[in-house]
Amino acid sequence: MIGLIISAAIGILCVYNFYWKRKSLPPGPIPLPLIGNFLDFYKHGKSESFELFRKIYGDLYTLWVGDRPVVVFNKFDEIQEAFVKNGDFYSGRPKNEAMAKIVRNGNYGIIMTEGDIWREHRRFALHVLRNFGLGKNLMQERVLNEVTWFLEDLKKKQKNGEKEISVQNSIDIAVGSIINGLIFGYAFHEKNVEEFYKIKEFIRQFIRLGGDPIFRAISEDRKGILRRLPFFKGRFQKAVDLGDAMKEFFFGQINERRSKINFAEDSEPTDYVESYLRHQHKLESRGNKDHMYS
Repeated sequence: MIGLIISAAIGILCVYNFYWKRKSLPPGPIPLPLIGNFLDFYKHGKSESFELFRKIYGDLYTLWVGDRPVVVFNKFDEIQEAFVKNGDFYSGRPKNEAMAKIVRNGNYGIIMTEGDIWREHRRFALHVLRNFGLGKNLMQERVLNEVTWFLEDLKKKQKNGEKEISVQNSIDIAVGSIINGLIFGYAFHEKNVEEFYKIKEFIRQFIRLGGDPIFRAISEDRKGILRRLPFFKGRFQKAVDLGDAMKEFFFGQINERRSKINFAEDSEPTDYVESYLRHQHKLESRGNKDHMYS
């Protein structure tokens, strides 16, 4: 009797996985339960797998990342039809609750969100960035300031007797300083340079994790089964630890910035974080506790 029940359960699972959940989607490689097609990516490589699937299934096919279907477009005309002519219909983003919790404690902000929260934060971000000179001469001045620093840095290294000078780090710091100047209001020069390398390492590790098919399968497993299994548990915990370290760092930066703002004064913000915190304070001072600026 138990054997019959197990056989029936396996049969139902096979019908669901290999037929039912795929019947309304474009053709594609058969996914395994929970992990999808990540074995194909490990076997053939990422870019090679996409090319192989295109040869086998055509210009429109479905692959599975964990238990989430991903429809892949390859023809320019179809891409233009979907994402340009019908852009609003395809403007949504898949929700990855595991990654959202790891990176930002939930569904907040502008990156990888959708719906009202995305529209509200996008509107706010564009408004603030325009005030800071996006597309105007003010932004050009920010860039030129870093170009000046970059050239001075090269001269300093030359005076110190360096025969061969790698410009990669200096360029990285200059670009990072422009971005951080907009977000937190300061550049990564002299005292702050180690901070820049810390942020860069966070980003490098997250990009590496995000490109790992195994981790993608774990994070896309909406039932949370894989992250509890021995083989996958350690890899998922590594991402959690990395996310905790990154959040601790950035929350510390935000709290430090908050401590320097005099909310009683109605002065012009000098960076994005100050603009955000002032707007948040304004909403809460008016008694609006249900706002989207968390």
